[in-house]
Amino acid sequence: MLMTEKTLKKLCLKHELYGTPELNDILYLHYQGFEKIENLDKYTAVKAIFLQNNALTTIENLEHCSQLRSLVLENNAISEICGLGFATELSSLNLEGNIIRKISGLKNCIKLQTLTLAKNSVSSVADVQGLLECPSITALDLKQNQISDPAALDVIYQMPNLRVLYMIGNPVLKEVPNYRKNTIASCPNLKYLDERPVFEDERRLAEAWKRGGREAIREEREKMKAEKAEVEERKRRQFQEMIAAGRSEDDSDEEEDITNPLYESTMSLEEEKLDLADTVIRKEKEMDVDDTLMNKIV
Repeated sequence: MLMTEKTLKKLCLKHELYGTPELNDILYLHYQGFEKIENLDKYTAVKAIFLQNNALTTIENLEHCSQLRSLVLENNAISEICGLGFATELSSLNLEGNIIRKISGLKNCIKLQTLTLAKNSVSSVADVQGLLECPSITALDLKQNQISDPAALDVIYQMPNLRVLYMIGNPVLKEVPNYRKNTIASCPNLKYLDERPVFEDERRLAEAWKRGGREAIREEREKMKAEKAEVEERKRRQFQEMIAAGRSEDDSDEEEDITNPLYESTMSLEEEKLDLADTVIRKEKEMDVDDTLMNKIV
């Protein structure tokens, strides 16, 4: 199928986009059987293009899409990373499921952060060397390629900003003893490796292993245990201090109530009532005595 201007407009309207090319910032061009990228000259504002599941063999004719941020070319027949010299704003490139053998052509992609190359044909040290031309990459997906040389990992470990790495499905994982420990220790910024996140405790043990093997791991575990106990003890002391402070505050409130003028005036009023009651009782007793004398006189 040809990517004609008429076809592009039709697809835009189908996906409720604009019929005027210059107004679109996204293009849905997937599952159309396109064999060539073309006629995108007027789509100058586009920022994301979805071209997965077509029959493309080359990345080409995208120069006018200078604002492009995301390019999805998954499941095509592309054999080379090229045609991206214009893509200085590109942040995500998905080339999963193609036939790429060598990583190259990324030098001008100075803002590229996510590179997906799963299910391709990358295999040797030379094939991954091009990654070092793009130091901005933070997430790299190379799962299910054909990488078998441990030296290829040494190249990947040199990527300065790498935070997410997928290597599962490559033969090299079986060739490198303690692959996970070694990878974590070699990539100081790594937060996620293959199917699991990298937590701080795991990182500390991996770095200890790289320093001194099992003995260093044992020492690091003891150190981590002591640190944990210290933290728990500090929390316990803080809790006790909080309780003591609360009790002290309650005692202060009681003392304040006793010395409160309102409290004192209330107590004075109560005392006056008691004095009055005593006076009444005393008068009643005197009256009873007087009544008794009068009865005797009578």
